Amino acid sequence: MLNNVSRSSPNDGAHTRGLMIRSILMVSAWFVVVLAGMSGAAQVESTFQEGGWEIEGAPSFQLAKELENGFVGRDTSSLVLEVTDHDFTAGDADFNRRMNETVTSIVDDSRLKVSSHVGYTDGAEVQENFLGEDDRTTLTMLGSDLTSSEASLLLPEVQSELDAEYPQKNLSVALLSADAFWGEINQASVAGLAQAELIALPLIIVVLLLLYRSVAATVVSLVVTGVAIIVTLGILVVIGQFFTMSSFTLNAVTMLGLGVCIDYSLFIVRRFQQELQGGFTPAQALATTRKTAVHAVVASGLTIAVAMSMLFLVDLMIIQSLALGVVAVVIMSLLVCVFLLPALLTLLGHKINWGRIPGRKERTEDTSGQPSRIARVVTSRPVTVLLVGIGTLGLLAVPAAQLTTFTPDVRIVDPSSSVRQGYDRVADTFSVGATAPIQVLISAPDGLSTLPDDQVNRLVEQIQDIDGVTEVTSPLPAMAALDPQQPLSVTAPDLRRQLPEAQQKALGLYVDDQGDRLLLEVLTDDWPSSVQTQRVLHDVENVTEQTTIDHGTVLVGGQTAQGIASNQQIAQALPWAMLCMIVVIGVLLAFSFKSLLIPLIAVIMNLLSVGATYGIMVLVFQWGWGAELLGYMALGYIQNFVPVLLLALLFSLATDYQVFLISRIREEWAAGRSPREAIAHGLTVTAPLISGAALLMVVVFGAFSFTGIVPIQQLGFGLAVGIFLDATVVRMLLVPAALSLVGKSAWWWPSSSGKARHKTARTKEVTA
Repeated sequence: MLNNVSRSSPNDGAHTRGLMIRSILMVSAWFVVVLAGMSGAAQVESTFQEGGWEIEGAPSFQLAKELENGFVGRDTSSLVLEVTDHDFTAGDADFNRRMNETVTSIVDDSRLKVSSHVGYTDGAEVQENFLGEDDRTTLTMLGSDLTSSEASLLLPEVQSELDAEYPQKNLSVALLSADAFWGEINQASVAGLAQAELIALPLIIVVLLLLYRSVAATVVSLVVTGVAIIVTLGILVVIGQFFTMSSFTLNAVTMLGLGVCIDYSLFIVRRFQQELQGGFTPAQALATTRKTAVHAVVASGLTIAVAMSMLFLVDLMIIQSLALGVVAVVIMSLLVCVFLLPALLTLLGHKINWGRIPGRKERTEDTSGQPSRIARVVTSRPVTVLLVGIGTLGLLAVPAAQLTTFTPDVRIVDPSSSVRQGYDRVADTFSVGATAPIQVLISAPDGLSTLPDDQVNRLVEQIQDIDGVTEVTSPLPAMAALDPQQPLSVTAPDLRRQLPEAQQKALGLYVDDQGDRLLLEVLTDDWPSSVQTQRVLHDVENVTEQTTIDHGTVLVGGQTAQGIASNQQIAQALPWAMLCMIVVIGVLLAFSFKSLLIPLIAVIMNLLSVGATYGIMVLVFQWGWGAELLGYMALGYIQNFVPVLLLALLFSLATDYQVFLISRIREEWAAGRSPREAIAHGLTVTAPLISGAALLMVVVFGAFSFTGIVPIQQLGFGLAVGIFLDATVVRMLLVPAALSLVGKSAWWWPSSSGKARHKTARTKEVTA
């Protein structure tokens, strides 16, 4: 066993005492940091917010801002109060009484800050517009002065109270809005996190016990991982005061923190155990561990952090928020593994093996032993291995050509939640498109009454004729009944004031109080994220571009438009982010190993494994293969941030395994073995470690794939599949086979003159 520290070094008592004192101080300092992190992490639910798909400057963003003032039932926050009476129907006196009591109670709730409202209870003149086909379901539009962040925190609490009060009256009551939707997601994120931890932690403990054969080592890994996650969440709470953080960040940070930090601690603690087993003192073992395992972990963590930082090139809050969270938890994992973990190992010394679990006697590393059977097959038949491996991954990647991404809609919410059920009732009794209509806003600086009525009517008729449009909701029919010759003249404020109050309020839902903005709502026969609705949106945009309205301008927006804008933003920025990521990783690998071919092989293999992962995700989440069996929700599309995050994370994590494998192979080659012998022995030594680390990752990510939050399901599943493919097919088979095929050329470097061939390795890579 090659080591840097001599066994015969005398035990310097003063030096050891100094190490112990410094370690105690280090642990104490981290204890204070953890306490501070815990106080911040306690506020984590109020830090992570909704949305993150808005593109400032996009028409959908501009339209949403326009609707925040001047309209009835629309404000900074716009809510829809949905009430279903299971005892009575419209026309019954009790039905109207119960509706009035319910609406009045909710409108008068001061917490909701209702500024205006219009709906079924405003009079017979408008009731038909707010009554569902079942004659039991009514809608009331509420404008609220709540900010989005306030609403997303408050609405789940209010909904919980409604759920406790109204079902006993045989009424179903739900407050619906984008903020209510994201409030549900925030709560589901916390609940899903607890569920994932319940699944993952027992499995993690079992795997660590099998790898360490020690209770103490297992506890140490769990402690440092917990510290990394808690402190990271505390830091993100502070950052969240200045930078908007997506609600999905909580799960992503915890998931990556568990996977990455446990892996890093595994590399370090295993090496420390091996050095102790080799007869070295704890101080000597730690010195060697710092030079090898800790050094490798730092290189690995910095690679992930740099790669994830490339995602800041995507100007989308959801992407940048997730990237920031991942970078933060990876950097914190590095800090605890570089500073806290060595201090704990110093204090424990040989007690790191306390609670020894009986099992196969562990051998010290023997580089002169025979390579494993798999290593011999891979190095003796590289062409066959490459053809079979690449063919398999290529076949799995074929469905990736059909990858469809979009922003989430209400279908990702648990079907048992009141908000989801409220949306379902709206879809059933009004139309699916009513849950998130396409919005068309006509603006006239000089007033809507100055616009040509025939041009506005023609625009509405052309939109109505689009295939997939079920209805265009607008006040035009009602205005035509009041003034058949010039319907738009009714929008003038002085004329509107002459109308009955109920009609004024109903008109104010679509026409602002200044009479210079008119809203049309286009209802489709499918959900807002569907391909059908996206096609309808494109057709609506084409119609508005081709239709002239003198003295007026037209904006098209809504949830579907917002999703398309964010998709376009990702599509524009992703190639540059991906290119920068590949270049950075390639350069790091090239200079680390003094090789030009190794980075090229790594990039090609990474792309293969990512492509295969995408293909499997399409099979499961788009085509529904096995989704029901696994308990997943197949919506026909992938959440648009998931492939981006997967690409960055899988590239980074795959590079980790590449570094661990290639470092050992290079060491064997530099020590005098032939290229194929070096590959076989390097693979034999590192395979158990890479397999163990990958198993931990798969356990963690797989556990998160069983949460009830669809985007996190997809991300966890994708990471678990990607890590499994990379650690088995790619690192254990394809990379060694490719290196065997190119032979000495793998180590060619300009001006190297072959000197590296005769260098003795100065450091050893982490070994199993």
